[in-house]
Amino acid sequence: FPVGWTPPAALARGIESAPSGARQVRGLALRSVDQYVRQVFGDEARRRALATLPSEVAKELEYDSMQAIVLYDVEALNQYCLSVTREAAMGSIGWARSAGAHAVSGDVGAVLKNALRSADIPQVLRRAHPLLSRLFSFGSWSLEEGVNRCTLRITDAEPLATEPRLWLAGVIDGALSVAGARVRATISRGDAAHSAHCVIDVTAS
Repeated sequence: FPVGWTPPAALARGIESAPSGARQVRGLALRSVDQYVRQVFGDEARRRALATLPSEVAKELEYDSMQAIVLYDVEALNQYCLSVTREAAMGSIGWARSAGAHAVSGDVGAVLKNALRSADIPQVLRRAHPLLSRLFSFGSWSLEEGVNRCTLRITDAEPLATEPRLWLAGVIDGALSVAGARVRATISRGDAAHSAHCVIDVTAS
């Protein structure tokens, strides 16, 4: 596991200890987005986006001291992503999907490593989606398996803005690509910010 991360069992215990009603996200997601922004959009765009965050969160990202397992208010992720769309991506939200796929080459990929040993789409998703669900202290995840298409359903997803939803779809695309599967992950329902559900169809191509 990358520095600052813990095995899945410890991670699950961490979520169980989150405050009741909390809407939080692991630092791993924030870090992965920040790394993409720095590499793709550059330091100036990153600086403008960080300036919109709470000062402590911004400092942890700026000085690369954010711990992967620590829980942060999900609004920090939402705000950072919205700021990147506005300040760096000229209003286009497509960058978030690319950021998710890019994350698999970094810390997120390290977490998913054991899930990516097979090119069988249902098997990869069966192993990966519990790990991805633990990035958040909210939401209920389920997987419907099929031959050529699998469907990942996330309920109670209201706290997520549009960009983090696209980031998740990108992570799934990137993970399955690393596993050797040719697929396309598409948000078929709940792509709008703060929708109650987020349904991601994963179709073999």
